Amino acid sequence: MEIFVIFLFLLIPFEITIVRSDTQLSFIQNIINNARSLFSSPVSSAQFRSLSSSSSILHRRREVLDEAVNFVVEWEVDRSVQKVVFNISAKVNGYVAFGLSRNGQVEGSDMVIIGLGADLQDMHGVDNSRLAMDVQQDWKLLSKESDAKEGVKISISRSFDTCDEEDIVMNNDLTSILWGYDDSIDNIAGDSVTEPLQFFPQGRLRTYILDPKIEPNPTDKLQTFRLSRTFRIPPKRTTYWCTIHRGNRFRRKHHIVGYSAYFASDLARQHIHHQIVYRCISPPGVDASVIFDKFTNHQGEECYLEKEHELPTNYCLEVIGMWGVGGKDVFFPENIGFPIGEASNEYFMLESHYDNQDERVDLVVENGMDFMYTSQLRSTDGSMIFIGTSPLGLYMVPPKTTNFKIAGMCSSQCTQRMIPTGGINILGAVLHAHTKTHKFRFRHFRGNTELPWILNDENYDYSFQQFRAVPEPRKVLPGDVLAAECVMSTLNTNRTTLSGFSTKDEMCVAFAIVSKYLPHIYCISEYPTETTMSRYGIADMTWDGDSQERIINFAANASYVGRKFSDFLDAQEHWTSAKVIKLEREQYEGYHNVYCPQVRQYTTFFSVALAAQRIARSLLNFSFDFNAINIVGRPTTRSVRTAPIPDSIAALPRRATLYRPPDLCHGWAG
Repeated sequence: MEIFVIFLFLLIPFEITIVRSDTQLSFIQNIINNARSLFSSPVSSAQFRSLSSSSSILHRRREVLDEAVNFVVEWEVDRSVQKVVFNISAKVNGYVAFGLSRNGQVEGSDMVIIGLGADLQDMHGVDNSRLAMDVQQDWKLLSKESDAKEGVKISISRSFDTCDEEDIVMNNDLTSILWGYDDSIDNIAGDSVTEPLQFFPQGRLRTYILDPKIEPNPTDKLQTFRLSRTFRIPPKRTTYWCTIHRGNRFRRKHHIVGYSAYFASDLARQHIHHQIVYRCISPPGVDASVIFDKFTNHQGEECYLEKEHELPTNYCLEVIGMWGVGGKDVFFPENIGFPIGEASNEYFMLESHYDNQDERVDLVVENGMDFMYTSQLRSTDGSMIFIGTSPLGLYMVPPKTTNFKIAGMCSSQCTQRMIPTGGINILGAVLHAHTKTHKFRFRHFRGNTELPWILNDENYDYSFQQFRAVPEPRKVLPGDVLAAECVMSTLNTNRTTLSGFSTKDEMCVAFAIVSKYLPHIYCISEYPTETTMSRYGIADMTWDGDSQERIINFAANASYVGRKFSDFLDAQEHWTSAKVIKLEREQYEGYHNVYCPQVRQYTTFFSVALAAQRIARSLLNFSFDFNAINIVGRPTTRSVRTAPIPDSIAALPRRATLYRPPDLCHGWAG
């Protein structure tokens, strides 16, 4: 997905690496070993306190918080009774501090101290170095054992929501686990606790407490292949670079069952914003090697804004893996696999968004993705599609605003076209937005009713874009409406934020894994760019690769021509409260152009257009800008205009009964 031009003289030769299918990376074995030992921590199965043995327990989780003292926490979620049991073990012979925080800070945290004074102290952070006792003691101590050699083993529990304002609600939001032990607490007098209690956590772990975590099946015979490249990042803030890679040669169908980002160094990890791998599909009747093989040693090119594309990027559209900042390994549910090896020759395209905010000239990195696959086929072929706003569209978020809503949708007409009779299940998603977004909702409408959100995070942090499995598969039927909604805050900027590809711009996209093979690129919508341009009397704008900006080419006021649209806005627009409210309503509630192109149909149409171009050039000595062709509604990158021929024109359901999450303490949320 994204843009910008690279200075070719800065490039070094690419090293395109594929680990063959008979090579198994060591990290896979480590993952499998970890899965085997999931419940073999110092808290034994007999000592692991459980809420219930019923099927209402959806998942258990395990995290090693501190290897030095083998500080391990396992937890078990029971949604039927809305409680969590945490089982903690550590080779320490004193107190243990454990708790939750929204932002990773002590202030506002919800902490429990075990081993000082009373058996358990329920406390909260009054500032970033002190704890005070809760009036209402809501954490429950289920058991505690202490051994001079083995350390402590503790089981505690708590309700999702205690209705105590001094506690953190355990919900679908990003949460930090804080912990400490031994000498991390001062102001200790013997076995008593004095207040306020000084506390400096020894670590934090960001996680989604209530989310299931999918682990690899230890019985799977996993193998891996790697797509990677070495690249000199240009001295510009944003670069999107694409390369073609040859896949493994299989004699029969296999299933991809997971993937992981690969970084040869921490430097590479620090400068990659996201990576996407696409499968390349040749036209009907054409062997893939004829089209793609000659590009496997190509140095690559800018993915979106090159004036003349050498790479056959328009054939590489099917997403099979996406990693965003902070993401961890992704494993699919045990019945789902992405098919590979169905064709004798397979090729893939790796797209990397390089983030170089300091515009350094010395950054040489190796990055890519590792795919885990098996010959033991899963029961169902799955796929990945993305839903939300088009990065090539144009929406605006005024400065000094908060809770400003943006949404991109997959219309009922598109789901009718994309989804087979009987529907599909959404199994999980990566929620992808940039730095201005602080809330993200993946919404689902059926008729005039909004169903519970598929996923949401009211504490969204773009630096933690983890794949999130849904607690239960969400059935989506033909005719349903799906929407990615982002709530943004621009209080810290004086400039209008635009949609786009750079980290300073914004996106709002959900990359969803579904339980069917859907041969579609995406389902996205655009608030019509022409509507925004006409607001300011602008007739035409195009992208400029060097500045990574939209440039005004023609306008009623000649003084606008040649200016960056972002600079023009900052000088021309004076945002009043009334203007902000009106803009949000128009962009959020107004009609959008919606696109849901079918991958193989697109490939066929593209091939026909390419053949027509060649005939025109050879017979008529006639040439035209082939890169500007729009087929089946794919937006052009040569102009900021909204692509013609949308698959539908739609707005978010206007008369729907909206979903409101239950609030057991105060009635329904507003």
